[in-house]
Amino acid sequence: MGHRGPAPKPTVIRKLEGNRSKRPLPENEPEPDAVKAIAAPLHLSDLAAEVYVQTAAIMRSYDLLTVADLQPLELFADSYSQWIEAVQNRNELKAEGEDYSGAAKMCRELASDCNRWFKVLGLGPAYRVGLVTNFGLGGGADISDPVALKICGS
Repeated sequence: MGHRGPAPKPTVIRKLEGNRSKRPLPENEPEPDAVKAIAAPLHLSDLAAEVYVQTAAIMRSYDLLTVADLQPLELFADSYSQWIEAVQNRNELKAEGEDYSGAAKMCRELASDCNRWFKVLGLGPAYRVGLVTNFGLGGGADISDPVALKICGS
C-alpha cells in the first residue's frame, strides 16, 4: 500500500518558509554539503552544459544547491536542452509546411519532463512560494539586487 497524501517538503524548504505548520522539525536529518564550484559534467552536450551552469548559479543564489542536487540538475539540464532542440525542430518542420505533429508531441512530453525537474529542484515560481533566503549567503546577492528584492518580497 502506498503512502497517503503528498510527499513531505524537505526540512530546508520548511525552514525557508518559516515552518508555517509549527510542527517540530526533525533534528537528525542529514544535511548535504553546499556546492561552491559550478562546473558542468563533461558528458553533457554544449547546450545542456550551458543550462547546467546557469541553473546551478540560480540555485546557488537561493542557497539551495547541495551535492544531493547535482544529479537531478544534470537530468534537468539534459531534458531542457532536448526540449529546446525539439522546439527548434518543430518550428523548422512547420516553416517547411511538413507534418510536425510528431515533433509537437515530443515537445509536450519533454516540457512535462522539464516541469517535473522544475518541481524537484524548486525552480518554478509556484515551487518557491513563501521562501525567504538570507542575502549574501551562498550566491552573494546583496540588498541592491532588484531581482533578489522582488523574489524575496522586500
